[in-house]
Amino acid sequence: GIILQELLTGRCPFEGKNRTEIRKSIISERPISLKQHRPMIASDVVAIVTKCLEKSPEHRYDSVGSLVKDLQRHLSGQPVEASSPS
Repeated sequence: GIILQELLTGRCPFEGKNRTEIRKSIISERPISLKQHRPMIASDVVAIVTKCLEKSPEHRYDSVGSLVKDLQRHLSGQPVEASSPS
């Protein structure tokens, strides 16, 4: 999720002055929204990346294959399984 967001925005979804602070942010803070850096990005893409960045493993994709399928659904104009963030 972090890499995907960095690819889409050029920025890490977590902030900190150094690696230690960034690691703490990953554990305890919500990621910076894609919309903050790319306001025009598709809602489905935001939902996919948000699901990848969920703190709880049971709320993330269960495999890379599931993530790839959702990305393919988005690219083909089909509904994605990731729910839109509230």
